[in-house]
Amino acid sequence: AEYSQGKKAEEIVADQIIEYFQTLKNKGIASSSLCRALVVIKVFFRFLKREKIIHNNPTVFLESPKMWQLIPEVLDHKIVLTNSAGAHAIPIAEFVLLGMLGHAKRVSDLIALTPEHAWPQGRTLQLGELYEKTLVILGLGHIGQEIARRAAAFGMRVLGSRRRPVPTAGLEQVVGEDGWRALLPEADYLVLATPLTKATKGMLDAAALAQLRPGAYIVNIARGEIIDTDALIAALEQGQLAGATLDVVPEEPLPPEHALWRTP
Repeated sequence: AEYSQGKKAEEIVADQIIEYFQTLKNKGIASSSLCRALVVIKVFFRFLKREKIIHNNPTVFLESPKMWQLIPEVLDHKIVLTNSAGAHAIPIAEFVLLGMLGHAKRVSDLIALTPEHAWPQGRTLQLGELYEKTLVILGLGHIGQEIARRAAAFGMRVLGSRRRPVPTAGLEQVVGEDGWRALLPEADYLVLATPLTKATKGMLDAAALAQLRPGAYIVNIARGEIIDTDALIAALEQGQLAGATLDVVPEEPLPPEHALWRTP
């Protein structure tokens, strides 16, 4: 009923959390272990709602993949902070392999085959392989490392970059955050798995895209703002890139009129 009256889901949930803890306090059990329940503050909670929850319940646990957003609000409170780093590494790594295999095996073309012409059309499709192709991963956190592990199992040559370069299982070469551009000409596949920061916002611009070998394929499972979308669209339309799998886009949900929906 509240939702139908225009109240957003995040506001309803936040108010329910506050009401629940207030009920505990009114019953005189505010200091019990019940008051130290795990409360998941997702990114979709707006700043004011998070702040309101925190100030009303200074002993709750908070969990968020963007802890830096909460730091100004929690410094003066006894709050135990946790994070869920790596919780989604395996499903996301599998999604990346799906994107690369879908491109190599031309899954969209296979699905488009018609019953009447499937046999002659199918025989003309040239299917590729991931074997001995070079994968460059920008960002070698939990997700990047799981991607590397699976790519190596397919016989791919894997290169990558991370803030502090250290030898990493499954990777032939790891460079620091200033060395990633030198890896681009090697990439048959480029995966973006780096956090969004001031340094990474727009990092894959027209100049970076031009360094990729012709026919390279991009998979972005990081943040939409890491890619210069206009430059990506231009590279796809000009045939410079073979394609892209975008798990994230600069504007979510992507408006129906956005050029990405019509980009080949």
